[in-house]
Amino acid sequence: MKIVVDTSVIVKIDRHDTATIEALKVLGKKHELLFSTITIMEILTGSNMCKDAEAAVKAAKRLLRKMEWVPVDGRVAEKSAQLNAFLIGAGLKIELPDVIIAATLLVEGASLVLTFNGDHFTRIPILAGKVVTPAEAVTKD
Repeated sequence: MKIVVDTSVIVKIDRHDTATIEALKVLGKKHELLFSTITIMEILTGSNMCKDAEAAVKAAKRLLRKMEWVPVDGRVAEKSAQLNAFLIGAGLKIELPDVIIAATLLVEGASLVLTFNGDHFTRIPILAGKVVTPAEAVTKD
């Protein structure tokens, strides 16, 4: 099974959250974990805002190199546009990076998105039942 991992999960890993790290280890043994390249932008934005940006960026890049990345290509961009138009029209707008991550799930045919921002992703009806925290995913497995 393919599982897309949201940026909020990477942040927890970067902060050495043991429960999140262990959940990803368990899930990674059985499933293909995918990361949208939009997450690189989100993580490096935060790193560049740190007092010691140079060290923070270097540390972030070490972490990011360990992951399998799905590029934001034309298919993901088109699906993102469809989702974003729906959300705006329904008055349910979310941050564009989350739209792109949701589109990545759909384009890649993934079964779940792991996130700590479930309230964003659950605004997209087609993701019903596919939005879980890492711990919930381990429990469902």
